Formats: sequence, C-alpha cells, structure tokens
Amino acid sequence: MYSIDETYKNIEAEFKPRSKWDQGVKETALAVLDSLDMPETVLPDHFGSRRALLLNGADNWREYSYGGCALVCNVDIAARFFTPSEMRRYMADGHDASMAFRGEPLLDLQARALSQAERVISRYAREH
Repeated sequence: MYSIDETYKNIEAEFKPRSKWDQGVKETALAVLDSLDMPETVLPDHFGSRRALLLNGADNWREYSYGGCALVCNVDIAARFFTPSEMRRYMADGHDASMAFRGEPLLDLQARALSQAERVISRYAREH
C-alpha cells in the first residue's frame, strides 16, 4: 500500500474523470486525504482499518457528511457535483437552495459521493 501523500499524487495523476459527478468524486477523494494531515502514513491493507482512518472518527460516510467533516453548504456541494444545467435548475427562482434536489438532500448526495471516493482511494492506494 502507498502512503497518503503517494495515494493523493496517484489519484491526481491517474484518475481521469469524464463526468461532472466523477470530477466531484475525485475532488472529494483528494479532500478526504488532505483532511487527514498525515502525509507519510501508509494506508492500511485491511478494509476496516483503512475505512476507520478515512472516516476520521465518524461511524459512516453519512455521519461524516452531516458532521461537517466535508462540505457543509448546499450550494458548495451542488457546485462540486452538478452540471451547469443542473446548477441552473437548482439555483432557479422559487427553488430554495436549502431544499433537496430530485428528492435527495445534498448532504446525502455528498455521503454517496464520499463512499465512491473511498473506493477511488482504495484503488489508487494499492501498488500496481
């Protein structure tokens, strides 16, 4: 397994997202690694140990998201994951920015992205 810093560099260099969602997942993965502030720490091989390190004290990704460990403002979350047309609909007159989008609260959407970011981190932490 690679260190946190090496994993960060691997994701930056090798993960080439095509969609806005995947770009947001990449940014989220890098933000999670950056928040650990332990660049020389080698990520654990064991899934549970690696997840516990990444969660930084939270029980799951939903708690991580709702606990303020990631983005907290709905507009910031929307900007990270939404395409320009989705962003226009989200910011349209009559739509409150604190409301859910397509029935999903944005903090739940972010928790889903955090889960995918964990998989990206795990993939690029392994030596190829």
